[in-house]
Amino acid sequence: MSKEEIAKQFGPLWKELIAVGQKAEDEDETIANTMTEEQYYEIKETIEYVIPQGLPDPFTWNAQLDADLRGPPHYRLFDAIGMGMGGRYGDDDDVKRWITKIAKAYIGCVKKDGVKTRSELYDCVARRGRE
Repeated sequence: MSKEEIAKQFGPLWKELIAVGQKAEDEDETIANTMTEEQYYEIKETIEYVIPQGLPDPFTWNAQLDADLRGPPHYRLFDAIGMGMGGRYGDDDDVKRWITKIAKAYIGCVKKDGVKTRSELYDCVARRGRE
């Protein structure tokens, strides 16, 4: 599927996330994220926080997030969020709500907060996701 087909399927928020993410996490750098262990858990806990009734399938969700952000090839955060928007973590309404909130937090950190480093970005997404 081409980027245009994906953008059409997942909508303008996905397209904006990818555009912002490619600049913020610099596509010229390695695809690997540079998240510390603490930042990884902050992001994970933030996602769990924005799901008031709990994760639909905690075991599958945790295994997939671990695989995406910690196992090879260590996708950057915007890649993982984008895959989530495409149904990677499920496609029920609850998943769509939390992944949309995290995508908007990510975009807001770059566009409104003007974060300059990946480390600031990851910390900001965790903070904004809880607002």
